[in-house]
Amino acid sequence: MKNKKSNEVLPWHFKNQIIMKNVILTAIVFLALGVTTLVYVFKRGLNDEIVKAFTTGNVSTLSQYFAADISMVLLEEEFDDPEEIKSQLQNFFDEYAPKRFNVRHEGGQEHRKISYLIGVLYCKEKTFRITMTFENDQIDNLIIEPEIPFG
Repeated sequence: MKNKKSNEVLPWHFKNQIIMKNVILTAIVFLALGVTTLVYVFKRGLNDEIVKAFTTGNVSTLSQYFAADISMVLLEEEFDDPEEIKSQLQNFFDEYAPKRFNVRHEGGQEHRKISYLIGVLYCKEKTFRITMTFENDQIDNLIIEPEIPFG
């Protein structure tokens, strides 16, 4: 018996199957990248709105992202009623007019729908560290404390 040659030409239907597998795998990869990008863009848009609200001192925009069970620590005072939190935030922004807000850290676990954002709020007279945790894209914990300078 003769050995079959290794460079034997495959029948046309095997070639089509191989091509289709490659096309399907490529489509799956691009779809996964697209979904990941959309999730990131949505999160980035959410964070951008919150950053803008802090920069302008816009309590009504911030309150749109409050979870029903939100809690806040504002300069060592604790609040857990959403209406009281709105009022206290408005008083805070009236006293400390914001100039800008810089995000220092952000992250989370997408599969658990939780995330965090840590930033610095620069006001005319003082600087504050802002820490927020989110669950299902709603702020469930907000901490505003004086920024401690390094050095």
